[in-house]
Amino acid sequence: MSAQLLKNSVLPLVSILATCYNHERFVRECLDSIKEQNYPNLQLIITDDCSKDSSLTLIQEWIRANPSLDVLFVQNKKNLGLCKVLNNSLSIAKGRYITLIATDDIWEAHKTSAQVRLMESLPEKTGVVYSDAYQINENSSLLPKRFIETWRTFDQMPEGYLHEILWDGNFIPAMTTMIRRSVFEKVGYFDEKLFYEDWDMWLRISKCYDFVYYQKPTAKYRIVRTSISKASADKMKIADEIMFSKYLLHRQVPRRLLNKAFNYTVRRAFRQKEAAREGGRKLLNAALSRYKSPRLFYAWLLFVCGFQYRHYEKCLNVGKIVARLWKLTK
Repeated sequence: MSAQLLKNSVLPLVSILATCYNHERFVRECLDSIKEQNYPNLQLIITDDCSKDSSLTLIQEWIRANPSLDVLFVQNKKNLGLCKVLNNSLSIAKGRYITLIATDDIWEAHKTSAQVRLMESLPEKTGVVYSDAYQINENSSLLPKRFIETWRTFDQMPEGYLHEILWDGNFIPAMTTMIRRSVFEKVGYFDEKLFYEDWDMWLRISKCYDFVYYQKPTAKYRIVRTSISKASADKMKIADEIMFSKYLLHRQVPRRLLNKAFNYTVRRAFRQKEAAREGGRKLLNAALSRYKSPRLFYAWLLFVCGFQYRHYEKCLNVGKIVARLWKLTK
């Protein structure tokens, strides 16, 4: 047995879940950054989710040019969406640790080795290691701000129990994470109803496991014009509605965010009105059975009377005005 094989046999396997959808301009750069990882024991699972550009051909060419790598290539005949793709990859991943990357992003060469070393030194209670990420444009030029400061401001990067912090919004760059495979066995796979994968998963993991911050950025996150299109923004809004509704019905939303969750749930119910009116009614009934809220009751009343979501918003605005006037008269 060669010294290299012996070295590989004592290192934990890391499964890389690389997802591609219309990334022809960036996929080679991403895959090259995976190949350049200074860690030898990798299982690379690449999924092309029915790209409409030349991504499929480029991935196939890259795999042929790198025959020594352990690569499993999945070619979807129809577009399944990110969460379904990740779940399919998870079902065949064999690694002790799982890492995620979209093929328009790039990894730093030390990412895997440094995070495995850190994970191996930590107790099983630590489910996720994460870091910050540089941000780049479509030409791979660095942008002024890093990922985390774009979303949140911290005096010190959060570690340990992050569940309450994460309720105020996601700040963890998914492409920088390393996750214990055993975590998914406990909290389940990604919610396939959602357009995006990470915030819901971090909330679920953070209820049971600690997060640890690795000090050096381990990835470059690419800002692409198509990623912030109106269609994507609308899908993300719907995902937020689905996610908040789910947590609300399980009584898992913090008290300070209940009104926000009520509004997301009501919007979800009204959005279903034309396509699945009974589904909207059931959602509001379920929410009302758990929370005796005037806000939810008004929404239910308007819904059953055939009004639209904008009428609910008007009721809220009138209520705010009345509340202000009441305070002024006291």
